[in-house]
Amino acid sequence: MQTVSREKLEIASEIYIADSKATYDKLFAKKAEIEKEVGTKLEWLKLENKKASRIVARMKADLLDDTKRPAAINEQIKMGEKLQAIVKKYL
Repeated sequence: MQTVSREKLEIASEIYIADSKATYDKLFAKKAEIEKEVGTKLEWLKLENKKASRIVARMKADLLDDTKRPAAINEQIKMGEKLQAIVKKYL
């Protein structure tokens, strides 16, 4: 999943884990390895009172500057693909 926040000037890519805290826990056990491969700290959201959990990579991006927006969106897409590929290796 990809999100864009013009207010916070950030973009995010996330892994949405539906209905499986066990899958989240399996990935969380490899947090250090996953973050090292991704190249950034991730936001790990187990969301105890919800069915789903999420792993989020956030990046600052000047989305208000029309000349910088396309590059920011491209970086977001790359981050999403990278995050997905790395997480798949640990499942």
